[in-house]
Amino acid sequence: MTSDQHIQATMMGIYQQRADSWASLPVLLVVDDHIGGGDNHGWYMARYAVEGCFDYEDYQWELHQRLEKQHGDIITVYRSARKDWALDEMEDPEMYLSTTTSKDFAIHWSTLPMNEGHDRVLIEMQVLVDSVVFEGHAGEFELVVASPPLGWKLIKEATDD
Repeated sequence: MTSDQHIQATMMGIYQQRADSWASLPVLLVVDDHIGGGDNHGWYMARYAVEGCFDYEDYQWELHQRLEKQHGDIITVYRSARKDWALDEMEDPEMYLSTTTSKDFAIHWSTLPMNEGHDRVLIEMQVLVDSVVFEGHAGEFELVVASPPLGWKLIKEATDD
């Protein structure tokens, strides 16, 4: 086994251990495993496990009530994404997208060193409060939403001024 194969096998083992425990954990711990960010998948599959948590119904009700008070029925969110993935993600009804309610954060995310060398786009979307699956880190204004959104548009190349 090569070094890369060993690392990959180790990561898959860690992922499987986490995935096995998600159903028995409260939402907030599974959300923490997700890591989040404008396009940082963390333990990517954690986003699909949140709804299986024992306290999800209460979490979801409280979250949707709070978001509705802040934004109304429809929320405008933004996503900075790699251009070669963005459109496919937007049209995939099975995809849960990490988004942010802050346009400035989405633009800033595109300029981080880890995103250099990738053509990126900035997408503005309108989503129903009911399509918000969970809230990520507050400092990132992150909402993970079930796709596809009500409507969306490509605002610009994310690295343009």
